[in-house]
Amino acid sequence: MTTDIVPPEEEFRFEEEEAAPPRMISGFWRRLLAFLVDAAALGLIGYLLGHFFYTSFAALGEWGRLVGFLVALIYFTLFNSEVGRGHTPGKLLTRIKVVDRDGNFLPLGRSLLRYLVIGVPIFLNGIRLPSDFSGSLSQLLAGLVIFGAGDRFLGSDQGK
Repeated sequence: MTTDIVPPEEEFRFEEEEAAPPRMISGFWRRLLAFLVDAAALGLIGYLLGHFFYTSFAALGEWGRLVGFLVALIYFTLFNSEVGRGHTPGKLLTRIKVVDRDGNFLPLGRSLLRYLVIGVPIFLNGIRLPSDFSGSLSQLLAGLVIFGAGDRFLGSDQGK
């Protein structure tokens, strides 16, 4: 009859887990500086578009702000996603990146949702929608703004 005797030091041996690098949420001033740089970049893009397409944009009237909304949507969605590696030019300058809880860059869909929660209230505040369209859309957007989509879907800004 054989018995296996395990030495006490091997009985409770655990595999060592790799320590995840510490992640920090960026502070207010770094975020503000990143936002100001990005606002300047978007302002330059808007100025150039307005210079070349002034007549077309003027004909749009109040709906012209949708052009700005779409330009900012493309800018923030692409740069804050895995395509832009979580960095807008402003975030790159201030060493901030947008990642999810696991430290991964956001896929385009999540980056788009993240922008919509911020961009819709800013750009489309006060825009008049057709009466048959505005009820359901405004209720949906109000629900997103009031109840939020949470950090799970939107990601978080993290300093390096």
